[in-house]
Amino acid sequence: MRLSVISHPLQLYRAILREHRHLPNQMKGIGDTYVKQEFQLHKGVEPGKQLDQFMVGWNNYLQQMQMQRQNQSKFGDTLTEEQVKNKLSAEQQEKLSALQVELNK
Repeated sequence: MRLSVISHPLQLYRAILREHRHLPNQMKGIGDTYVKQEFQLHKGVEPGKQLDQFMVGWNNYLQQMQMQRQNQSKFGDTLTEEQVKNKLSAEQQEKLSALQVELNK
């Protein structure tokens, strides 16, 4: 299987949603909602550094999903407390906390 690197936002969005079809239903629902919100928020962003970072991040996500499916490994990745504190912004940490609450309901 060849890993995708997609340069057009709409094509990347569609590829991610297609890849989500292989997730368990609960994860698919959460993932689809999150992806839709993020792409909607970045819809009007002008080409430049912010859009480039956005595309790189989501292409990395897509590749990770493809590799996990190809290797038939579990989906997702475990973050250490140090990674959460050092690599995620305050907004990302809040979203992660909200996601954990939803998953534990």
